Amino acid sequence: MSRKTLLASLLALAVLTAVYVLVATVGSAEEELPDSGMAAALAKLDSESTERIEFATPTDTFLLQKDGGVWSVNEYEADPTTVSRLLRAFDSAQVAGVASTNPVNHEEMRITDEQARFMVVNEEVAVVWGKHAPYTRTGYARLPGLDTVYFVRGDMRFMVGRSLFEWRNKVMLQVDTAEIQSVAVTADGETTLYERDGGGGWLADREPADTSVRRNTIRNMLQELTEVRASGFEPPEDERPEAPDRVVRAVDARGNEVAHLLLHYRPQNILVMSPVLPYDFEIPNFRYDRIAPPSPAFGDESDDS
Repeated sequence: MSRKTLLASLLALAVLTAVYVLVATVGSAEEELPDSGMAAALAKLDSESTERIEFATPTDTFLLQKDGGVWSVNEYEADPTTVSRLLRAFDSAQVAGVASTNPVNHEEMRITDEQARFMVVNEEVAVVWGKHAPYTRTGYARLPGLDTVYFVRGDMRFMVGRSLFEWRNKVMLQVDTAEIQSVAVTADGETTLYERDGGGGWLADREPADTSVRRNTIRNMLQELTEVRASGFEPPEDERPEAPDRVVRAVDARGNEVAHLLLHYRPQNILVMSPVLPYDFEIPNFRYDRIAPPSPAFGDESDDS
């Protein structure tokens, strides 16, 4: 959804919001509160029933959707922890007071239509967010089309400021390394096979990996395979390299593949691909030799400690 389309939806919601506030104000003079519209909007935010959340920032638009219990963001798998934090913020958000009723202050609060972050939940509840307020865990917020700006306490303002990278699931691979029986690593055209020896140790190309250098190298490799987490994502329009620099493939005792990674070295980061996944990850350079150790690492027999 484009920012223009989302703003059009917000305009329609603004009309309904204005009518609601007018009715609430006229209908009960005894309950005439300046925050009645915002408090009602926040009260409708429900972590259990929410299945669609739209964000529009000055530079990006995000669509979070739940399908079959799984959340996605802009059609990528979403980070479940980040989504859970957002839904918890729904339940705790509350109006703490009125910050301003003068639209002249909107620009300083970064809550004009050009500066703000717009949020629409379940195509029903719309809130416009400005910058963080001076108070801890508090942000500026208003309803679409209205001038009054409120202090809203909780983690909502922090969460709506997330980038697409922060919303996406950055875990590429998770492996129970206790189940790995063997790992084949191809580096510089040579393949080294690491296998469990059945007695709690490891073999490297059928030879005992009994030196500290070998043990540490295998330990590092298994630690990396436990969870491969992205430090960035490769743009989907970029072409994959014709051939990877290194390949890591791990199988369990039944011969089932549990990891298959293709690595391409770059000065700024390492590109990590997999035949299983439709998109590619980036990881820091220092993980290159740890996750896919070159064969020479097992050529040093001098350390027998």
